[in-house]
Amino acid sequence: FRLFDLMAQADKETWKRLYRNSKKKKQVYPEIEYIRYDVSEMGEPCFIEPHVDNKSAVTMVAMLSEPGAYVGGRSCFRRAEGKKGCREMALQQGDVVLFRGEKLLHWITPVTAGRRVILQIELSRV
Repeated sequence: FRLFDLMAQADKETWKRLYRNSKKKKQVYPEIEYIRYDVSEMGEPCFIEPHVDNKSAVTMVAMLSEPGAYVGGRSCFRRAEGKKGCREMALQQGDVVLFRGEKLLHWITPVTAGRRVILQIELSRV
């Protein structure tokens, strides 16, 4: 529950989206995913195309892979409103990124070797 508390605190301080227009202040729905981008398992580079997370007021991505476990797989972020350019990050093991999943366009560059593993949690109001 500490991760949920962290996400709720970030929302409260930054976006104020989780409990907006909510009659039941504490009613949010978590979606928890353990995601592996494994090139040997897939037999080809693994990637995620640019997208937004439907209904996710707060999305958290935590890097679980050790340094050097994979090649590529940089996290990229851009405002969904069509602004040009993006922020590209090479997450290190233990790094956590919190963002408005329903608004921020995000993707990963191709993982060309090895295995990239993340924990992703989305908190939604619906």
